[in-house]
Amino acid sequence: MHVSLCDPETNQNLFARSEPDPNAPYEDIKHLSDLGRHFLAGLIEGLPYVMPIFAPTINSYKRLVENFWAPVTVSWGLEHRAASIRLIAPPTASPKSTRFEVRVPGADTNPYLVLATILALGWRGVEKKLEIPIPPLGKGEDVGGASDKGVRLAKSLREATDTFKSKDSIAREVFGDDFVDHFAGTREHELRLWDEAVTDWYVGLFILFSGMSTNSLVFTGSSSAISRLFENRTSVAMVFNTIKPRETYVDRLWIYEAQFHSTASLWYV
Repeated sequence: MHVSLCDPETNQNLFARSEPDPNAPYEDIKHLSDLGRHFLAGLIEGLPYVMPIFAPTINSYKRLVENFWAPVTVSWGLEHRAASIRLIAPPTASPKSTRFEVRVPGADTNPYLVLATILALGWRGVEKKLEIPIPPLGKGEDVGGASDKGVRLAKSLREATDTFKSKDSIAREVFGDDFVDHFAGTREHELRLWDEAVTDWYVGLFILFSGMSTNSLVFTGSSSAISRLFENRTSVAMVFNTIKPRETYVDRLWIYEAQFHSTASLWYV
C-alpha cells in the first residue's frame, strides 16, 4: 500500500524536503523531511506488532517466505522492491511523489484496517519524534542477508497473533486493549478451526504405505491423489506391472495394490 501525507491547504507533500539534507544520517533519506523520517521510524518500530492486520490468514504466511522477493524482515530502502518498506523519493522520483510503499500487506487484508494501522504507527513516530533504528538496504542487498539488520517478521499467524496481543505490544498502545483483544480473538478462532480441520492434504496427498512384500505394495489415498501420483504412465510402467483398485475402503478412500517388476526397487516409488 502506497502512503503519503499532503497539506490540504497548500497541497504540499509533507514527506518531501525543500532542499537536500547534507547531514542526513543515510543517503537514502537525504530528500525526506523530518516528519517523513519520524513517520518511517514509527512504521519500522511497530511493524512486528501488527502482522495479524497485514497478514490476517493462515495462507498469508505462505507468501512471506525467503527467496521470493517477499518482505520477510523489518527492512526499508530507497526504491528497494524487496524490503518491507520501500521509500520512493528524489532523486528517483519527483518531490511531489515522495511516499512509502508498505509491502507486507497482501490481497487478503482489510484495506481500511491496513491504512488505519499505517497512519497510527507513522503518527506515533511523529509524536514521539522517533529516529530510524536500522540502516537501509542498499541496491543489490538481499532481505535477510548479512547487511539486513531488521528482525524476522512472524512466520505464522499463531506467532503473529501472540506478538500482537502481548502485554507490551505497540498495537495495544495505538489501538487500545479492546480492539486488540477482540481482533486477536478472531485470529485465534481461525487458528482453532485450522487445528481441527482434516484437510485434503491429509486425505489426498498423505499416502499411507502398508502391507509391503517382496513384490507388492498396498497403500491408501483419495482416488484423485492416486490418479495424480500415477498420471505419468511412462515412468509408472517402468516400475509397476499392474495398478488396480482392490476394494473400497471408506468414503473417498481406496485401497490399491501395485505389483512390482521383479527388478524394481522401492526407491523409485
